[in-house]
Amino acid sequence: ECIFCSEHLNTQLASLSINVEPSFRVKASSTILRMVSQGLGMAVMAKLAIDELPENVKVVAMDSLLERKISIAIAPENLKIPAIRVFLSLLKDAYPNSEIPSLNIKQA
Repeated sequence: ECIFCSEHLNTQLASLSINVEPSFRVKASSTILRMVSQGLGMAVMAKLAIDELPENVKVVAMDSLLERKISIAIAPENLKIPAIRVFLSLLKDAYPNSEIPSLNIKQA
């Protein structure tokens, strides 16, 4: 279990007046899915964490109920790499209010 994800999830659910008291705290997503498969409950987890879904487990989308913050980690010296600069520039264009630095990219 990711403590940051757990705290984030609990905060968002609490804002909807939903109080969750988990019976189990498990770190490995494969273990969580096996427990759900065995009828021990349900899980709220990121779709990216699901490698292989047991046959008897169904994924139900939660619309846009939950949000998560995604960050970019980059070493300053890698800002010299053209592909990284272009990628960051595209992200900045898509998310202008983000903390992504503005880079001067010369168009070819």
